[in-house]
Amino acid sequence: MFCKHLVYLPDIGPGGAAQHTEDHDDGLEASTYTEADVFAPEYRPPRLDRVWFPAGDGGYGQVQSLQQLLLRWFGVAGLDVEVEVDSVDDDSDVPDGEEVVDQPERLPTAPSSETPQTILNKRRVARIVDKLEGAMTSSQFLEGRSPDYLATDLRVASVLLGVGLGKGWLERDRFFELTHSIWSSLFFGRGPGTEGWLEHRARTSEDRKAFLGSMRSAELSAALIGWYLAALTPHSGMSPEGARFSLAAALAVARLPWLWNGGSDDDIRTELSLLLAHTAERGADDQERSSWAAAEWVRLVRRGQALRRLEAAIRDARLEVLRERIRVDELRPGDVLWQGTAGLGVVLRPRSRSGRDSVPVLKLEGDGGETAFVAWATVPVRALLDVDVIPWTQEFDHGPRRVLREFVHELSMAVPRP
Repeated sequence: MFCKHLVYLPDIGPGGAAQHTEDHDDGLEASTYTEADVFAPEYRPPRLDRVWFPAGDGGYGQVQSLQQLLLRWFGVAGLDVEVEVDSVDDDSDVPDGEEVVDQPERLPTAPSSETPQTILNKRRVARIVDKLEGAMTSSQFLEGRSPDYLATDLRVASVLLGVGLGKGWLERDRFFELTHSIWSSLFFGRGPGTEGWLEHRARTSEDRKAFLGSMRSAELSAALIGWYLAALTPHSGMSPEGARFSLAAALAVARLPWLWNGGSDDDIRTELSLLLAHTAERGADDQERSSWAAAEWVRLVRRGQALRRLEAAIRDARLEVLRERIRVDELRPGDVLWQGTAGLGVVLRPRSRSGRDSVPVLKLEGDGGETAFVAWATVPVRALLDVDVIPWTQEFDHGPRRVLREFVHELSMAVPRP
């Protein structure tokens, strides 16, 4: 039903400025996380609020809540939706509601069968996401789009893709493909030069502070975190596509911390709690999901900040010097490589690191396709964590190295061995 009410609004071309009342004048350039915030042992995940919606409404209540969320982001007063925060027990009686007559009847069919409404929703979503991808990877669109509308575009995209994936209207492979296409365009590697469009726009803006202030907000940070969480499933393993997605998310946090940390932890927590409640399936174990989401949020922040510190530590290093220090002899499927200006990549098949063998690699930056590097020229990230390769510093000490070591190990387990 959500699709019936949704039209992707932006056209390709410059847009006007949306109205914002939030004050972003302070601390924009310093908007990053400190070691005490992220890597200290006492740091704990923020506890997400429990937000409850009435069940048994045939899905109409969720449609209303999604409409309310989108209208709120566009600064338009919408329908009032009853939402209770931390006010009901798990065994509370479900309130009676009016009968919904425009919802397709659920027939006793096999799980794989699709109703005509589901098929129609899939077609609608396919058309919308094609238009969205075309706009958000278009140079004409991105170089002229106002930062206010770029922020709203990202928020709408996060809900559209997350709900589409959760409802089964969007295939998982297409979700990963769309996300990588949009994120690489905006966050890294497919904008002008070797940077993403948002980095480019911020760097070349006549008033960088005003640009960042118009983009960043707790709502957008929550939307991006929700976008990331939409592809993850509690208690499930990681696919190769999921591994690249997780690496892309960490790199996005590393490159644009001001975007992912657009407010206080409390403000982002509140917005993320509301977003998850608006987009989650009714009847889900909200307490378990909230705890899981909070833990994944912190893991993403830690990984992004650890990757940012690694990039800072090797920014002025000569690639040939690093190669000579590395003592890794074998490249394993799933190994993450750092290849200087060529960016990050994931090894697809095992190779000896000596000699001139061709190493097949799935690139993260650029077009994200498969490429190859000469074996002796590869730089595995796990080798960079050795203090004999990258010396110990105050910024790149035990905390970020431990986080990255665990991260690259997890990614390596997602790529199947031959």
